[in-house]
Amino acid sequence: MQPYGNAADISVMGLGYVGLTLSVAFLTVGERIHGVEAQEPRRKQLLKGEVDLYEPSVKEVVAEKVGSLFAVTATLPDRPQVVFICVGTPYDKALDRPSLEHLEAAVQSIAEVMDEQTLVIVRSTVPIGTTREVVLPILTAKVKRPRLVFAPERTIQGKAVEELKRLPQIIGTENEEDFKFAAAVFAKLSIHSIRVSSFEAAEMIKLTCNSHTDVIYSFGNEVAAIAESYGLDAMEIVGAANLNYPRPDIARPGFVGGSCLTKDPFHLMYSSRNKGYEPQLISAARQLNESLSGRIVSRLDKNRDELGWEWSSLDVLVSGFAYKGVPQTDDVRGSAVLDILPMLKQLGCRGLYGHDFIVSEGMIASLGATPISLEDGIKKCQIILILNNHPQYAEMDFHLLLDNQEDKKMVYDLWGVLREKSSVLQTKCNFYQGVGFGV
Repeated sequence: MQPYGNAADISVMGLGYVGLTLSVAFLTVGERIHGVEAQEPRRKQLLKGEVDLYEPSVKEVVAEKVGSLFAVTATLPDRPQVVFICVGTPYDKALDRPSLEHLEAAVQSIAEVMDEQTLVIVRSTVPIGTTREVVLPILTAKVKRPRLVFAPERTIQGKAVEELKRLPQIIGTENEEDFKFAAAVFAKLSIHSIRVSSFEAAEMIKLTCNSHTDVIYSFGNEVAAIAESYGLDAMEIVGAANLNYPRPDIARPGFVGGSCLTKDPFHLMYSSRNKGYEPQLISAARQLNESLSGRIVSRLDKNRDELGWEWSSLDVLVSGFAYKGVPQTDDVRGSAVLDILPMLKQLGCRGLYGHDFIVSEGMIASLGATPISLEDGIKKCQIILILNNHPQYAEMDFHLLLDNQEDKKMVYDLWGVLREKSSVLQTKCNFYQGVGFGV
């Protein structure tokens, strides 16, 4: 078998968040990338050097490299040397099963053009057993002993390209040659690779990492709910508990979003149930984190009722469409707005307006809110919700925007980003902080 040489031939199937950031990481070290994207609008956009996601360095690198080191097409080249599979693998909650149609289609496309030397690296997040039970049979129908590994993506939005050059890479395979081949590919990024004993071990590592994070965050939200029932401030409790104390580092309460934390626990629970074990902790954590949006809207409705306001005469500003504000991202997958916007509409508010420092106005409109600047939204709307922790909230003179307002507003700071100004804001408006942040 030929070793991996200096003249790279790397193909990346799926140029969404995972595939595009991986491509950019390789491009920055001088590798040639053949990107394959099935969606024509995205493909055309990339060919013009344009990018529809916010991630440090990605736009600049794509604009510079497309057409030279970076090719973007709808199909794979013949007999590719290395192929990364980075297609989406969502979880269908209605059917309670993973959706692997895009993965299967990608593998079929690879089988049509591969040969015995092609290394296939599955990077899409999948339930345990998928590489062996779904991917391998398709490839084996074309090649007697395909070269195949599972190497999960484990980066964080806002730091993806940086982490791709720093974090160790998990590689799951039972074949030493395939591990060395894959490790040599990742060595182009100057990162160390860790071999685990099987596809299944690597698949489970990815799901375990994100499910663990989900559980950690759920504990902070549990503490917040208990604190609120006693009229206590969860942020005071968490902050004092953590201060100069080595164990444990309790997570602050807040929304838990993003594509991974809202999907991967379901993949792990599905995998576990296939083997006869019903997960308890992971399931409870996910249910608790998903309940937060409903609890917030219920509390909002209760406070509105106490003020004697009618929904039919209220305009609502929702600010913070991205699922998080730090690191900055325009990713709305798993964002609180996906649940909160429909709830507000169902309550019958007069107008629904949206703002985000990073998310585009087109995305805000597509989710059902009228785009507006933060300043204009504060002037126009009676209810203002801040749904993420973008640092610009704390930097602006929020209280000055409330001056000279004819009516007293209701402001919900659901991440506590205006916490230091809360005493001033309480004199300017009906000011509330997130669940458990005090009453």
